[in-house]
Amino acid sequence: MSEYYRSDCILTIDRLEFDKTDPDWVTIRFKQGKNTVHTVHVSPDEGKKFDFSSKIEFQDTYTLMESVDASNTVKSA
Repeated sequence: MSEYYRSDCILTIDRLEFDKTDPDWVTIRFKQGKNTVHTVHVSPDEGKKFDFSSKIEFQDTYTLMESVDASNTVKSA
């Protein structure tokens, strides 16, 4: 099943999560505080699978980014 959807939206979020717990889907959650404000489910075309460029394992959920205090100008080494 090859389907194409296009959409644009602007979200204010605190955290972006990448969830691979289901081998048939990748779920991306956009979070504001404890609430999920938007969820995107991504699947490969029929007969294909995802090939990840880094060591991301099935059964894992990752925080890809999280907001921090913008006034903190100290950089860690």
